[in-house]
Amino acid sequence: MFTLKKFRYVLIFITLHISGCLVEPPLNNEGISENSNANDFLAYIDQQGYYQQSAGRPPTISAYEVYSYRSNLIILDLRSEDEFTIGHIPGAINVSPNSILNEISTSRSTSNKQVVLVCQTGQFSSYINCLLGLYGIENITTLEYGMASWNSKFSEIWEDNCVWIYKDTTYYMNDTIIRNSTASPFPSIPEIEGNSIEEKVKKRIANLLESANTTIGKPTENTVLFTKLNTVYNFLDYPASGFRGFKVVCYGIENLYRLYGRTGPADTPNHPIGSLWYDIPINLNPLTRFHIQTLPNSGPLVIYSSNGLDSAYLMGLLRFLGYDAKSMLFGVNAFGYNRMLNHEDPLIREDAFKPEDIFDLPYVTGSE
Repeated sequence: MFTLKKFRYVLIFITLHISGCLVEPPLNNEGISENSNANDFLAYIDQQGYYQQSAGRPPTISAYEVYSYRSNLIILDLRSEDEFTIGHIPGAINVSPNSILNEISTSRSTSNKQVVLVCQTGQFSSYINCLLGLYGIENITTLEYGMASWNSKFSEIWEDNCVWIYKDTTYYMNDTIIRNSTASPFPSIPEIEGNSIEEKVKKRIANLLESANTTIGKPTENTVLFTKLNTVYNFLDYPASGFRGFKVVCYGIENLYRLYGRTGPADTPNHPIGSLWYDIPINLNPLTRFHIQTLPNSGPLVIYSSNGLDSAYLMGLLRFLGYDAKSMLFGVNAFGYNRMLNHEDPLIREDAFKPEDIFDLPYVTGSE
């Protein structure tokens, strides 16, 4: 039913490069010690196959599709009670992350309908989408751009955060491509009691869903899960070409990382100074586990993608594995919106939030 248009970025590999060219350098895994919890968890996820099927991106559905098929969908609204009361999709159920597992079990007790997750922007719901998939729940989709796409009453949150160009690009952006070819051990995950790997995995995910409650009602604020571009640049270490205390990682195709405009390579490049470009294969085989481990684990990671949905989804996997990962709100839309709109690559243009992404569909108010 849903349109997995996000799959068009990849056929064999998800592009998430820390790199300088298309030729892979040799990877050095000499002396790596493994965190047994993370290794066991990843082996279990590999066996289940959900993350591979998703191609590492949140399955999304448009507002128009939700409206057209709403009688055959379970629509779960993850926003705060106040946000829900102001306006929501007819038939939607307001639910918090810590109770969503029970809600899905109850709602699917008589039929296995597709579940649509809704938030203000599509970013928080993409994170929850990943966790539910890792838990083993199938047929979950995210409303693309959230309620901002449902009706213009709610679209201001996206419109206000599409920034044509962020400050002085020669100071804040560069074209230095950085690659990490040495793997590090997985971060440590606190020991979880359980009689099986499955039980431990599900407890781990339930804990992450519980902690996600602190993000509800804060769609544009710095939280444990999300951060704003301005906050990232408060820690810019210039001219050392990086950020103090964390690493910035680009999750997207090469054109997203380099983000030249229509004028070609002579145009000013546009990715945050010192940011990494990383590549992970889709299937979670041992090679993928090694590639994941080339992500720095010595401190927090701030991940950005085209529109913040993909990075939020990846954040779910990384936090599950113990990484201190955050997603940058609104992605490249927040600092290179003009280049996305005018880019020669249609895949880049497609992920720029545009007026045609707002459908002005009917909504209802109140708590029911």
